[in-house]
Amino acid sequence: MKISIRLERKTLGAALSGALLVLLAGVPAWAQSVNKGSALDQALASVSEVSGIKLPDKNRVLVVERKRSISDEHAIYKLGAPWSPFQATGFVAEKGKPFTVYLIIDPDDVCPNLDIINLGKYNWDDQVGQTLKPGKNEITPTKSGIMYIANPHQQKRPPVVYFADSPMMPLYRHGKTTREEWKTMLKKENPYGMVEIVTQRTMFTLTAEKFKKTPPNIEKLCETLEEIMSVYARLLGLSEKNPPPNDIPQNVMHIIEVDAGYMYATNCRIAFHRDVIHEILDYQNNRKSGWGLWHEIGHMHQVQEYKFNDMSEVTVNIFSLEAQAHFKNRARIDSPEMRTAIQKHLALPRNKRDYHKIGDVFIKLAMFWQLRLAFGEDFYPKLHRYNREHNPEQEDRQQYFIQLSSRISGYDLRPFFEAWGLSVSPQTEDAISKLKLRKLTQQIWRNLNFSQVTSKGRVGVAPSKY
Repeated sequence: MKISIRLERKTLGAALSGALLVLLAGVPAWAQSVNKGSALDQALASVSEVSGIKLPDKNRVLVVERKRSISDEHAIYKLGAPWSPFQATGFVAEKGKPFTVYLIIDPDDVCPNLDIINLGKYNWDDQVGQTLKPGKNEITPTKSGIMYIANPHQQKRPPVVYFADSPMMPLYRHGKTTREEWKTMLKKENPYGMVEIVTQRTMFTLTAEKFKKTPPNIEKLCETLEEIMSVYARLLGLSEKNPPPNDIPQNVMHIIEVDAGYMYATNCRIAFHRDVIHEILDYQNNRKSGWGLWHEIGHMHQVQEYKFNDMSEVTVNIFSLEAQAHFKNRARIDSPEMRTAIQKHLALPRNKRDYHKIGDVFIKLAMFWQLRLAFGEDFYPKLHRYNREHNPEQEDRQQYFIQLSSRISGYDLRPFFEAWGLSVSPQTEDAISKLKLRKLTQQIWRNLNFSQVTSKGRVGVAPSKY
């Protein structure tokens, strides 16, 4: 990318000395733009002073929010893959066509990045980026793509970016964009052919063609996406009221439409093929039979410490089942065929009962869900919180999970795991014995009523000192 920078130092300093950034400091962290009141007036006045533009367009003002770096977020929350660190702008770049942006920021603060990602060709790696400079930034992009802001820095006050002349794309901001505004956006020329939907914790990028072919109930879609994220946050023991490592991640869940692959989760995004994107746009499907969406978002929340022995496609579905239960649907593993298969496994002689030789990931999943059935909705949140807070070092993830589950439940769970065919090491035997836990008197491994999910559970978490 060829970038030339020209700073208007005198006018920039004057703008920063005003009341603008004091007012903007009260803007909610996830707000994508200033849109009303004196804060907008101040923002436009400062943009005008820095840029020399007499009447700046209010729709081109962006208040920059902070999102932790993906490495910091991963270290704090230990989730399955890094989430997206990008803030949507609603602007696109055309290869070789210069554009200008202005950055208003306190002196000596670290400046945010502007990234251009070529999602029009569904290649996430086809991107370029550049750190912005205070004042005027004249940029000639070497790629076409959607523009995003990445800002892992803690500035004194939120920076402001003004996009002077960049082409716009339809961007729906949940809770901010009105229906009339959205209809107007969709009618305007959209040469890049993409639309974007942003909620507090998600970002959904897809082709305008697919959006218009299956126009969703956009409010209900946004509410459902937020609801799923809330369900998963609770399962992880996360809350907006908590300090790190138990608060809500700052980065977002980025959902994109692709023309290759089917459904997958990977660094910074989850992707769905264009042939199934209509299902993801259907909020009712996402509440009744949205296993694909629940599953892929689950991968982004999946905790690494419990993925022992090729368990990636097993433990992810603790999240899928939690979403399914939340929306009051029958559990996917709740079927006569599944019950028969599990009973057959549990009936094997002890010396031939090996959990790792089970070929069906859903039979394996049943063991993890039985812990939820037995100990209720607080079991996994407490387990996840303990894991994050204590950051234990362990060589054997299987033995760690057996020990941690026992500690959190308040019960000696060796009989449960042995019934499923998971071996307990001498070191684990010793560690659990030292905890002096309650004896497990119920055969919870025989509970095959997988849709009977209750808040307290069949046994309930025992009072614990831990």
